[in-house]
Amino acid sequence: MIRRRPGHHGVSACLATVGRGVAVVAITPWLVLVMLGFAIRAGAQESARYVVQKRPRKGVRGARAGPGAALQTHPPPTKEHFRITLSTMLLRQCWEQLVSRTEEGMLLVGVMPIAGESVASVVLPVAYRHTTRSGVSVSPASSHTQLQMLDSHHLQLGLVLHNHPGIGVDSVLESSTDRDAQERYERAGYRTLTGIVTRTHFRVFTNHLPFTLTLHGSHVQEIGDGLYKLDFETSHRVPLPKVRPAQGDGRESL
Repeated sequence: MIRRRPGHHGVSACLATVGRGVAVVAITPWLVLVMLGFAIRAGAQESARYVVQKRPRKGVRGARAGPGAALQTHPPPTKEHFRITLSTMLLRQCWEQLVSRTEEGMLLVGVMPIAGESVASVVLPVAYRHTTRSGVSVSPASSHTQLQMLDSHHLQLGLVLHNHPGIGVDSVLESSTDRDAQERYERAGYRTLTGIVTRTHFRVFTNHLPFTLTLHGSHVQEIGDGLYKLDFETSHRVPLPKVRPAQGDGRESL
């Protein structure tokens, strides 16, 4: 007579034992209870595994699957709210550099932490490996150098800005490539926004990082959800003062 106790082999071992003779069940009723308990627990574990594996993936809002996408199945824990302040004059300087291009370009905006706010303070250009009308690839060495520059002045990366062709609201909609890039920033621990500019609009977004952008200045109208209407083309460009030599000493002055 076989009286094997259920062990780590799980339900299959128990069923194999029971399958060898009805006498075991009749003589040892406690074995029935043990087998029933193992079967219920194993079934619950299998159901839990099925729920975890088969639950539909919840991508970040607005994301579209694309080649090389590496988004997390589950978003990371909510991070501290990121508050960034940007002057429209600084935004216009970035806009002029980017929309004057026939291809896509990129700029890094450094911010200075002041009393819980991150104030945009400096714009840094980066070198490109290649650029087209539909995309731009930045030199890793160039971006690393600029990030070191920010760190040496106790500044942080706060905004990665690039341009899209076209005009209108649809022209600043982020692509899956833009979302994937923002995902890499956030995974690396950068508290930064991705920004897109065209001749008529400006948009900022993150994937998981909660943020508030405050714009100070004029010629920008907030539409909502990180979207802004730009009126830079009709605004007047402020001319730079001309430098002329002073009479008598030959030195330059304003």
